[in-house]
Formats: sequence, C-alpha cells, structure tokens
Amino acid sequence: MDPVSYNLTEPNLIDNTESYFIVPANTETPVDALGIGGGGGWGWISADIIYMVDYPHGCCGPRNIRYINVRTGQRTVVWGGPIIAYAYDPELKIFAISSPPDTDTLGTYLVDLNANKRKISEDYFWHLEYLGGESFRFIGYNGTNVLAIREDGSMVQITEKPFDHVASSPNNQWFVLNDQQDIFYYLNQSDTGMDLFSESGQYLRAITDQEVTTVLWRPDSEGLFFIAGSLYYVDIPDGLPVLIDSCEPEGCAFPYEKDFVWLP
Repeated sequence: MDPVSYNLTEPNLIDNTESYFIVPANTETPVDALGIGGGGGWGWISADIIYMVDYPHGCCGPRNIRYINVRTGQRTVVWGGPIIAYAYDPELKIFAISSPPDTDTLGTYLVDLNANKRKISEDYFWHLEYLGGESFRFIGYNGTNVLAIREDGSMVQITEKPFDHVASSPNNQWFVLNDQQDIFYYLNQSDTGMDLFSESGQYLRAITDQEVTTVLWRPDSEGLFFIAGSLYYVDIPDGLPVLIDSCEPEGCAFPYEKDFVWLP
C-alpha cells in the first residue's frame, strides 16, 4: 500500500474549512473514505503517512498541521497555532513554520514530526518553500528580503526581489527564483522575471524579465523549460532563452510541472 494506491477527493467545505477525503484507488464510491481535512495543503511523508494542513478561509487563522497514518487513521498534531507560511523538508522530515504578528507564537520555527519546535527568528515570512541541497533547506520572503535557511536555523540573505516559486536542479547545483505579477500585491511589490542562483545562494544572472508561471528542469540539470506566455528552453548556466512554442492564439496553459512528461 503506497501513495499511488489512494486518491484525494475534491475539497468539501465543512465548518468553514476545506476538507479532503482519502479514497482507495479503483473505488467508485468512497465508502471507506478517510476524512482528513487539508484545505491548506498536503503531502506524503512515507508510503503510509500523509501530512495535512487546515485553515479557515482568510489569511492567518488557526491551522492544524498534522500527519495521518492512512492504514490506521491515527492522527498526530505537529502544530496547532496560527500560520502565515510553512514548508516541509521531505529529507529531514521537518517543517519550517512562520507565525504572524499579534499572536503568542510570532516568529519562525523548525518543527519535527514529534512536535519539537525550535524558534529560529523573531521575524515572520510571508512565503516559505523547501529548497534542499547541502547549503540550505528552506527559502523564504519576509516582505523585505529573500532569506535561505540552513539546517541549523541560521539564515543568509539571497536577494531583495520577492519570489513566488523556487525550482532546484535535480543535481542541487542550481536553483531559480521566479515571481508573478502582483503576487505580493499587499506589499506593493510587482517585480517579475526569473533569476539563476548557485547552490550556495550566489546570484548568477537574470534568465528573463517576463512573468514566469511554470519551470521544469531537465533530468540532467543542463537546462530547463519555462512558460512565460510561450514555452521557452534555456541551457544552464550560460544559455539564452529559446522560443519552443508560442502556443498561439491563447498562450501556453501548462500550469504545473506534472503537466510535463519526460520520454525515454
């Protein structure tokens, strides 16, 4: 029994919280469905364990980060307080969690699956993502700077330009940060484009100043595809973007990495 043995239903609104249900694959009627919540996100920790995040509609209400054994239904709460941003490290099996102002938990924490938490900053992040690699585990934007977070919780400033998504190369030698127009409209930030960084966080160059919505690295890490209205390819680290498909007349509509499949 593994993650591909299950399907997640579309979310249903229950008590003002979006709730998912796990349904065994090839089951037409979810008779044995396991109601697990998770309107704020979810992901697999192992073949039998999934983590879920709940939150009421709105920005920073209470969220319940917990993991669930899909065989037994046992639930373990990792974090029960308010959250403004979070990310999960699948290698170290820890969460980076940022709690908003005007709360008893204001700040940023590293939290393991036993609910042991370590406060690493009195400040909070508007956005957090898993980065991975030898140098850093997470990366986040605090409204002023982009900071990379090491395993020990120390931080290094990477850039001042906000980002919406990070994409690391499969060999963890490079990563790119891209930002969409007005993604941080509430902070009056409107930068767009995509920049290339080394694994150690050194800025290398701008790849494009266009709004990038999707990034997919080659398996050998020697280049990447990205969508900026049209589909482009660029060699890494020194190539120039090459137009692959303009996707006329409506533009490319492949919003997720899973929409791309590598052929042998």
